[in-house]
Amino acid sequence: MTDATEPSKKLSTDADVIGQRRSQPVEINSGNAMLHGDVLETIFIQLPTIDLVSTSSVSTAWNHSVNSSLALSPRRLPFLFIHQLKFPNSVSTHFFDPHSRSWHLLPFHRANNIPRNSKVCTDSATLFNLTPSFLTFSSDPFHLSWNNTLSPPLLWRSDPVVGFVGSDLVVAGGVYDFEDDPFGVEVLRVNGDGIWRRCQSMPSEFNCSLFLTTTVVDDKLWVAEKNSGLFSVFNPITGNWGHLENLTGEHRSTTDFFLFAISYGCDSSGKNTYAVVLGVGGRSKDVSEIRLWKLNYPSMKRKDIGTMPPEMTSKLVTNQDGSPVSSIEILTSSTTGVEEFFYVYNASNPQEIFMCRVNGVNRCEWESTPNPLMENRSAKDRLIFTCFSIDYDELRSVVNRR
Repeated sequence: MTDATEPSKKLSTDADVIGQRRSQPVEINSGNAMLHGDVLETIFIQLPTIDLVSTSSVSTAWNHSVNSSLALSPRRLPFLFIHQLKFPNSVSTHFFDPHSRSWHLLPFHRANNIPRNSKVCTDSATLFNLTPSFLTFSSDPFHLSWNNTLSPPLLWRSDPVVGFVGSDLVVAGGVYDFEDDPFGVEVLRVNGDGIWRRCQSMPSEFNCSLFLTTTVVDDKLWVAEKNSGLFSVFNPITGNWGHLENLTGEHRSTTDFFLFAISYGCDSSGKNTYAVVLGVGGRSKDVSEIRLWKLNYPSMKRKDIGTMPPEMTSKLVTNQDGSPVSSIEILTSSTTGVEEFFYVYNASNPQEIFMCRVNGVNRCEWESTPNPLMENRSAKDRLIFTCFSIDYDELRSVVNRR
């Protein structure tokens, strides 16, 4: 992983930490060989999380060492999931483990239970499937099950913004032309009376849901236009939208940005308290930089996080057919403000996945990995990207359900 301003360096120093902490040795005798518990911890901390599941079943002592390594170095960074919907009806799921920098295929045959018209909610994690007769969700990391089947919104929609905001479910825009309100917004109270409530319509500037980027911050829905950076914030309690603002914040940068994507950041308690903005600067055929910054609302105060290294920038904005970059996505599933981790990719050409790790002093480090699904991908295949903070126990339960 490389820093935008410093030479390349090793990111993780967990093994060094173990070397400083000498645990009580757990002796494991295999023939003439003997491994001490602290040695096992050092080994296990380098393994992919999914491999720890089988490793822990070798013996009681090995299980103890697995748990010790996880206690010493908890695996809190979010995983990236890519669900490949192959034509006509098969589904496979790959996931990236940021702790071992490795890709893995879901270790068992999954049911073909992700509909082709499934979309991602504003949390970058939950999938939804909207039909004229129902609205349903899948919220587990691997999307192995669907639940929370609800009656559909009152307005017929093709590609709306959908997100859970506090205790409310918000569905905005994407309304079919024959309806009277193309920017209509409806809110449903989760665990409430099951009745959809019509609210103030989206600003008309958001006239195409395909060019919107969304997130949830401080129990409010942020919706921004990808090219202009214009955004507004929706409060589901009042049912109203705020004034239009610009993602560049209170001060204008010396760089002109022509493409934006937004996510969220967390404070030390894990609450989403500010937006994280990715801006692509320059022109579509001459990108000058890609920058990350924090943005608070309504103060509009901006705090720069860092820039992507130039060699990665050129990879990110390059399309195979030579066309200019048109859409960048940024995903996260942060649980603490101590350290944040973001995935960035070119939605039109996700050949490479880029990662940004931000520590508590806003030090921005970058890394990239090839997308293994692109090599044999058919033009008819559809890729759905989600992001989850999944712990060892959750992963073990998924593996053991085979």
